[in-house]
Amino acid sequence: MMMIIGLDSIMLILIVFWMFALSVFGIQHLHLFIMKIWPRAYSS
Repeated sequence: MMMIIGLDSIMLILIVFWMFALSVFGIQHLHLFIMKIWPRAYSS
């Protein structure tokens, strides 16, 4: 079907997945998830 996936397609898929993740997990869970991955951002 599609031999070559363009950069625009990848970005679109990432954005759709991001919106899906936000709607499923919610902003609160995402905040906790970022805090686990990148604690330095919230250390100050």
